Amino acid sequence: MEKINNNTFLRKLKNSKSGRFSLIIIFLFFIIAIFGDFLSNEKPIFCVHEGTSYFPIFNSYAHECGFSNIKHPDYTKEWREIEFEKVLWPILPYSGYTTDLKNKFKSPFQEKIIVDGFGKHPFGTGALGKDVAAGIIHGTRIALLVGICSMFIAGIFGIFLGGIAGYFGDNKIKLSWIHMLLFLPFLLLGIYWAYISSFNIGHAFWQLLIGKLILFFSLFIPLAFAEYLCSTFNIEKSLSLPLDLILMRLIEIVNSIPGLLLLFALLAVIEFPSVWTLIIIIGLIRWTTIARFVRAEMLKLREIEFVQSAKVLGLSSLRTIFLHALPNALTAVTITIAFGIASAILIEASLSFLSLGVNEDTMTWGKMLSYARQKPSAWWLAIFPGLAIFLCVYSFNNIGDILSKKSD
Repeated sequence: MEKINNNTFLRKLKNSKSGRFSLIIIFLFFIIAIFGDFLSNEKPIFCVHEGTSYFPIFNSYAHECGFSNIKHPDYTKEWREIEFEKVLWPILPYSGYTTDLKNKFKSPFQEKIIVDGFGKHPFGTGALGKDVAAGIIHGTRIALLVGICSMFIAGIFGIFLGGIAGYFGDNKIKLSWIHMLLFLPFLLLGIYWAYISSFNIGHAFWQLLIGKLILFFSLFIPLAFAEYLCSTFNIEKSLSLPLDLILMRLIEIVNSIPGLLLLFALLAVIEFPSVWTLIIIIGLIRWTTIARFVRAEMLKLREIEFVQSAKVLGLSSLRTIFLHALPNALTAVTITIAFGIASAILIEASLSFLSLGVNEDTMTWGKMLSYARQKPSAWWLAIFPGLAIFLCVYSFNNIGDILSKKSD
């Protein structure tokens, strides 16, 4: 694959009709994800009740951020039952969870029972009368959140590990007997502390995050202390750390286990899975492709003149890696990330279809597809969520495919 820059990326997408189409589709999905609450919500955007103005959706955001309490004109009634003096509803006055028991399993073309303007379901309804269009809008946010955030985590791990291993190789990092003496016992203690501490934390996201932080610091602190002892007492470093060999063996171990099987195993040990735990798990098992790609780029870049010049000028290895070598390897990583986002969205949809990975009250495209099994004749429950998955995955894959082609 050729080394390309950001201008080449934009030029390739601009010159391709399918690339422009994919960018438009992704842009529309982002707009839907960002403004989904204003497009589909059982709460009004603005309302006036008994002379008082309310902004329920904005108040919900402020409440979630801890800035204010949610203001509700009448807590004894649902939003649709309140008589407002003025009201501005979203385009779809339903959330992904709003029920309409008078319109259960209605197709887009069937006549629906409409009361006071409510009951218009352009994409039909599912069980309990849940609006399909509202579910697709709210599922868009989950799909993009899982795809982008999981690849962000995978990118951090893959770029860091691949860059370090590719630059240093197997012989450039020297250790002393003090490093080895402190590393092995603290590695075992770190694994034990991370495992035990994670069970004392209720939320699954914090279980994973705190466990990884404990493991990191239990390794970083003793190695930093050993480095201090070596520099203070002039202890000779005679042992080579085979970083490249360790990384490649680790990648082979991770890749030897089927991705879905590893996901099932990890989700099985988490008591309360959520979207964020799914994001972290996908990120931690999808970093290998990025790491291998960055490693290959670094093996070439470390021999190029500008990297050698940085060494001659006396720049530190870390500064040479992160300020000079890695930026020249990251542009092409965008291709891998584009394919990875599409893959993560498919994984999330597959797990949601099997009722795994996310909470029951979280609306996703895969969960909507699973509702079609309740009534096979309800074709709209499979067509519209399936079309959303297809367009999103196709767009990211198509962008990755266009960017990976060599310029004419």
